[in-house]
Amino acid sequence: MNVADYAGTRGDSLYLHGKALVEDADCRRIRWSSLIVSGEESFWRALGTVALGKDTASTFRRCDFSGLATRGLDAHCTLDECTLLDVDVKVATGTAFGLSVTGCVFSGTWDGNFTASGRVRVVGNDFRQVYGVGFVDGVDWRQNTFDHGATQLVLQRSEADAPVLRALEENNAVLALTIRALRGEGMSFGPGQDWVLLYERDFDPGEWFILREALLK
Repeated sequence: MNVADYAGTRGDSLYLHGKALVEDADCRRIRWSSLIVSGEESFWRALGTVALGKDTASTFRRCDFSGLATRGLDAHCTLDECTLLDVDVKVATGTAFGLSVTGCVFSGTWDGNFTASGRVRVVGNDFRQVYGVGFVDGVDWRQNTFDHGATQLVLQRSEADAPVLRALEENNAVLALTIRALRGEGMSFGPGQDWVLLYERDFDPGEWFILREALLK
C-alpha cells in the first residue's frame, strides 16, 4: 500500500485495503468526505467512506497527515510519531475507539475523543495547538503535552468542587455539563477519566481569567 500516492487527493470515497506498516509517507492535504482506517470492505464501501489499512495492527509511522480534512473519521490503527498539523477532523462515532496515537503532533480542529480503552494508547503526543479534542476512559494527561495555563486548562476531578467553579457553571452550560460529568453526575467520561481539557475559545475573557486563577494556584 503506497499511501504517498494519495497526497492531495479529495472526493467522496477512497478505499485502501490491507494490513500494513507504512513509514515516512506524504499524506498531506487529503480531503475526503469520510476517512475510515479499518473495517470490512463491503460494509464501508456501502457507506461511501474512506478506508486506510485493515485492522488495529496497521501502523503509520512518521507519516505526515497535515491538512487532513474529513467529516467522518473512524480509525482502527496506530499513528506513531506522525504529524497532523492544520487538520479539520470530525470523528464519526464521537470517540476514536481503535486509534492509538503515540508521539504525534496535532494542530487545527479535532472534533472527537481519544480513549485509553483496551489496547489503545495515547502517549507522548503534543496537543498544545489543537482545539476540540476530548479524552475518555483513563487517558493520562501527564503522559501528553498540553498548553496548560495559556490557551488550554487541565481540570481535574479534585478541583471540580471549588466554589469559584460552582459559581461559573451557573452561567456556562458547557462548563456545567463538564463539571457534573467529572463529579459522576449524568454523563460519564468513562472509567479512570478524572480530568478534562478546557479551551480558552469556549469562554469569555473574564471567565477564562477566573478559571486560570483558580486552576494555576
